[in-house]
Amino acid sequence: MARISRLLIGCHGGGAGHATRSISIARRVRDVSPNTEILFTCSGAGVQFIRMNGFQCVEVPQPAARMLDRAMGGDYPYRKIPLDTAGYFTRTLRLIGSFRPDLVISDMEFATTVISKILGIPNFLISHLVERYFYPEVGILNYPKMVGLRLLYRCSERIFVPDVLGLPIPDDLADKSVRIGYLACRTERSREPPNGVKQKILFVPSEMSKAVADQILVELCRIPGARVVSRHRPLAKPVNVELVDPVPELSGYIAEADIIVCSGYTTVMEAVAARRPCVLVPGNFEQSLIGSLGEARGVLEVARIRDLRFKVQRLLNDPETRSRMVASQSSVNDGAQEVARHVISMQPQRRKELICGCPAHFVENGFLSS
Repeated sequence: MARISRLLIGCHGGGAGHATRSISIARRVRDVSPNTEILFTCSGAGVQFIRMNGFQCVEVPQPAARMLDRAMGGDYPYRKIPLDTAGYFTRTLRLIGSFRPDLVISDMEFATTVISKILGIPNFLISHLVERYFYPEVGILNYPKMVGLRLLYRCSERIFVPDVLGLPIPDDLADKSVRIGYLACRTERSREPPNGVKQKILFVPSEMSKAVADQILVELCRIPGARVVSRHRPLAKPVNVELVDPVPELSGYIAEADIIVCSGYTTVMEAVAARRPCVLVPGNFEQSLIGSLGEARGVLEVARIRDLRFKVQRLLNDPETRSRMVASQSSVNDGAQEVARHVISMQPQRRKELICGCPAHFVENGFLSS
């Protein structure tokens, strides 16, 4: 049976979380189909993480990722969005035209999904945001995101929902959605019991202000007999804290940790994959939703700064509480294997002809000149 020879994976560049999920899929595909050429496109921190893991990655700046940086305190003027968006789509179109993939997988990456749909290239979407793609609670400022997500889902042939929480899937997306388990990078040590004299806490914030992350780190450092490993870098380093690289391979740290304190969904999935107790401190609406669902399923606990120390200490020192959470986590399977099975079952299809990296019918109808 013929298998796809070229796979393009597009990752949203807001942090390394989307890249982490996509790397887990790429590893599984490479294991079962070593002759398949895999190429990534991403921006920001995700590019570094992908290359650290031995995969080729073309960096294409993404306006959506830059807007996320702005929300976290970065400097990105709104006036640059139109021109940057045009450049983003143009570069992605040229990349697809030159690489000529048999299949496109997008982890919330907009241009690869839309362009592959236009060109008739099969595409898969990785997304956990299918429960509420309106987010009316956030208000009118979130309208571009609502419209973008709707278009993203409409252009996707199949949506894989990495689910460790019991995510509801809307009726209008049910036919094209496939619920899978966690997507997480794991080391061989991920299922071994932690060792060491002190209890180790791993702190991984995501989409969180520096001020809030500083407060959380201070609270964790007050827990007796614990050592904190932190991806967050405060201005003044507290005592008894080990700082890790902003774009680390976290799987080794997770394997050695007694508990994970985080805010992002990818880190939750990594904790579940390693069967490590997890405390989520939400920093936005989406993370609050993830926290409420995860707590109901028993795979994590939600904490605010005021009760963070109590909940962390309980999970560190109460074997029964830890065991219940780990038992709930153990019911979740590896979702990357499921995606890889779908990938290798795909039959290569005839692609639409491209002229100078653009769809031929665009040129023929005068939209672009060759």
